[in-house]
Amino acid sequence: MKTLTIFVAAIFILIPVVQAQDGNLEDVIAAYEGYAGWTSYAAQSSVRMQLAYSLNTQDESFSRTQSTLRGFDALYDVGSSSVEGEFTEQQTGRVITGRSVSRPSELSATLDVIGIDGTVYVAGEMERDADSISMDEFAEAGDEFEMLRLDEFADFSEFRDINEMIALLEDTGSVVSVERTTTRQYEGELMVYELAVDVEQALEVLGIDLQAQFAQLLEHDAIDDQALLEAMAENTDLSMTVFLDAETGALVAENIILLINIEWENDQIAGGSLFIEYSSDYLVRYDAINQPVDIVVP
Repeated sequence: MKTLTIFVAAIFILIPVVQAQDGNLEDVIAAYEGYAGWTSYAAQSSVRMQLAYSLNTQDESFSRTQSTLRGFDALYDVGSSSVEGEFTEQQTGRVITGRSVSRPSELSATLDVIGIDGTVYVAGEMERDADSISMDEFAEAGDEFEMLRLDEFADFSEFRDINEMIALLEDTGSVVSVERTTTRQYEGELMVYELAVDVEQALEVLGIDLQAQFAQLLEHDAIDDQALLEAMAENTDLSMTVFLDAETGALVAENIILLINIEWENDQIAGGSLFIEYSSDYLVRYDAINQPVDIVVP
């Protein structure tokens, strides 16, 4: 299994003085078991995603690029299955078909979000190409917000199963390196674990749907969809870095990086070629564990 060196930015800026440490996977598993017992917490998360692919056949050619930066700063009340926070997203993309170049697509959203028992409420502003939405008061999120996938952030039924995460670590996890360090954004020292896990199982646990990301390609007549899915599995690198409080062993943050690179030539596509480059960088920091939270239906 391949592993990657992690560059941690945005939420954590590590001070370069680090010390190599001995550590074991049981410490990380214990931290996630502790996470499973949290009754409430705050989480500051960011996702940076880049997608580019191009397909050339004897009959046609097309390509697509997309860049997404997403953030969610929120409070979570586990007991009442409720979430409240601020969601932001910036997205740009372009599609080229033959000699036809589409206008760049753009999306910008800044929303206050409340999720309670699976119902997501929003207020704020969203602009998508020439269309815009402005809501001064909360209302249930309709189909116009579907592309933001707010349920991933504000619907507890869509959250990953922490027991599945623990099982992933127990069954396939290993420690690549451990360092003891500090950061300006956190009081006290951190133990930083770089982990290796099974990619296919991790994608399922983390809810990463590659078929949805590449649906247009998988449906193309020139593509053997099963062969492409197998190529993705073989050419995907996933790394996971977990930050624990050095004194208490509590979970402080996670950083998950996914990279896919595929190049197909004539053997896979008669008289054509396919290029895919995909990256996502997910970072979340936890805080305010088990503090009083009062989230109500707006």
